[in-house]
Amino acid sequence: VGFSSDPDGAIPEAPLGLVGESVFVNFSAVGFQRDKQTKQPSLSVQMRILDDKGQPTLAKALTGEANSGITESLKLVPMQFAMTLNRPGKFTIELTAKDMLANKTATVTLPITVVDLR
Repeated sequence: VGFSSDPDGAIPEAPLGLVGESVFVNFSAVGFQRDKQTKQPSLSVQMRILDDKGQPTLAKALTGEANSGITESLKLVPMQFAMTLNRPGKFTIELTAKDMLANKTATVTLPITVVDLR
C-alpha cells in the first residue's frame, strides 16, 4: 500500500501532498479465493477519505471490483485509486477489500497530509 505520482506506480510519493496535486493510491489484494469453474476472483474494493475528525469527505466511497481477466497464476491483484488533493488538512485513507467468494473483508488505513503553499 502506498502513494505514487504516476499511474504506473513507478514514482513513489510521500504521504504529503500539495493542494492541486493528483496522487495514486496503489495496493494489492492477496489471499483471495477463485471461483471453481471460472477460476476468477470476485473482489470488491472501496476507498474512503476521512478528515481529521474521522468523518468521510465524500458522500459515497470510491469503489471498484476485480472479477474477470485475472490470470490464474497471479497470487495478487494490483489495484489503484486516483485522487486529487483539493484542500489542506490531515486525512486518513481507508481501503477496504472484500472477497465475495470467501466472505472475508480486510481494511487498511494510511495517513496523508495536504498543505496549501499559496
